[in-house]
Amino acid sequence: MIKILGFIDIAASIILILSLFGLKWNILFIILMIYLFLKGIIFVLSSFDFASIIDVLSSVIILLTLFMDVPSFLIIISAALLFQKGVFSLF
Repeated sequence: MIKILGFIDIAASIILILSLFGLKWNILFIILMIYLFLKGIIFVLSSFDFASIIDVLSSVIILLTLFMDVPSFLIIISAALLFQKGVFSLF
């Protein structure tokens, strides 16, 4: 189960990076935003670890990306943290 969540985190980070190049799939962004937010809230309430806070903040950045231009450095930092979290959960 942890490996599946890790793969989804890696996919979310790749999709965030692709948004920098103008590739925005609104329905995919909404699905990832809801997924990251729910996963983050569930794990924040149960264990309150930093990785869950990253999920919640990344979902907020995805939401902002849908409606406005978010600075590139915020997207890159969020994508890097999601990618790192996903890779660490695979091992």
